[in-house]
Amino acid sequence: MATGTGGTAAAASATAAAATGEPAHAVSLLRGLSALRAERSLLDVTVVAGGREFGAHRAVLAAASGYFRAMFGGALRESRAERVRLHGVEPECLGRLLDFAYTGRVGRLGPDIAERLLRAADLLQFPAVKEACGAWLARQLEPANALDMQDFAEAFACPELAAAAHRFVLRHVGELGAQLERLPLPRLLSYLRDDGLCIPKEEAAFQLALRWVRADPATRAPLLPQLLAHVRLPFVRRFYLLAHVESEPLVARCPPCLRLLREARDFQAARLDRHDRGPCARMRPRPSTVSAGFSSWSQSRSYFVVTNAAEHAGRSHRSCS
Repeated sequence: MATGTGGTAAAASATAAAATGEPAHAVSLLRGLSALRAERSLLDVTVVAGGREFGAHRAVLAAASGYFRAMFGGALRESRAERVRLHGVEPECLGRLLDFAYTGRVGRLGPDIAERLLRAADLLQFPAVKEACGAWLARQLEPANALDMQDFAEAFACPELAAAAHRFVLRHVGELGAQLERLPLPRLLSYLRDDGLCIPKEEAAFQLALRWVRADPATRAPLLPQLLAHVRLPFVRRFYLLAHVESEPLVARCPPCLRLLREARDFQAARLDRHDRGPCARMRPRPSTVSAGFSSWSQSRSYFVVTNAAEHAGRSHRSCS
């Protein structure tokens, strides 16, 4: 019995030792492969890009890259060729990718290389390099590049970078100015509908939508109802609804916009409960407007109710007279 217990413990210890040794073996193996490459020993392929040549081992490239695995493991001519020429890849980027295949390190990134390396990593299917470049670019976001970076991230299927750029735009929308006027409609709608849009008052969302339409009124005026459907008009201050929204010609000439305006006024007058519309984002304030002063929305709404009741009572008294 004791022997059996000791054997089980020894087996468990051996398993733990093997697990502990696995990373060390991987590091040792990479170092050995890097040494072979540096010595130009056992190289079996030369990769050419932009006039520069890089010696490598097919097995290493195939293990690191889906692109090279498909190239060397299939029936393509390149699978047996001693020289492989790549098009659309800069030599500097190819060199970095091959270094990564042998070391597991991306190297120092900078504004002059990160985007280009990400493109090359996307083409040659080095997902870890692509992810590292995307993470670096996400840390460099600023108002001047956030919109373009979201376009770039979506074009190269970098969801983490695209999400980071989207969140940055939401937080800094007030600093983007005229850049927002060139947005395509779906992108602008994605910002307007997002709870994370950081604006001090909901009036800013209306101004954003109106500014976008005014940048090209002939084409964009018919799209104003789609935009206002995501502006939370019930939480726009009553005097602003009257002085700026209702009096805006683009709104006054648009029946769908007037319906949204009527909905907002009914909500403020307590003739409409937010539950009457089901789960509708227009019927709840944005977190940023709450923290900026709409925490007393219930008091504000009570004011709207009292004011409207007084106006109604005054009209009734005058009509009775």
